[in-house]
Amino acid sequence: MKRVQISDSPLYGITLIPVIGVALIIVVILMVICPIINISALMVDVPEAVTKEGKEENLTVSLSLDGRVSIQTELVENWDTIPMKMRQALSKREPGTVIVIRADKNLPYGVVERLIRAINRGVGRHAVGLATRQRTEKLQVDGK
Repeated sequence: MKRVQISDSPLYGITLIPVIGVALIIVVILMVICPIINISALMVDVPEAVTKEGKEENLTVSLSLDGRVSIQTELVENWDTIPMKMRQALSKREPGTVIVIRADKNLPYGVVERLIRAINRGVGRHAVGLATRQRTEKLQVDGK
């Protein structure tokens, strides 16, 4: 008959396999959730342009084809409340925050200009930019 020796000394060290498995599961969950969090409340078809990606944390204002406005994911019911809502949204952010306007490319420029004026009434010291979709092909210059 075979004898098994039982040791009274405690085991030292951590088994890393379960820790690595849990970490990988958390990474996969975060990869699935992050794109969902950044979805706007309005569907907007922005124009195409060649742009440089910004590293700052931006505040997005969306203007749909039917004239509805949203700040980040919150719909704005009345255009007169835009300056107040902008001040509220920017109070939670850093001073260098850039306001990005996502306006549908089929809107008349006068409507977009009205939104820019409403934003500037509320927060005139912040930079305001217009969002564009990244162009997939290079721009052809005439004669070359």
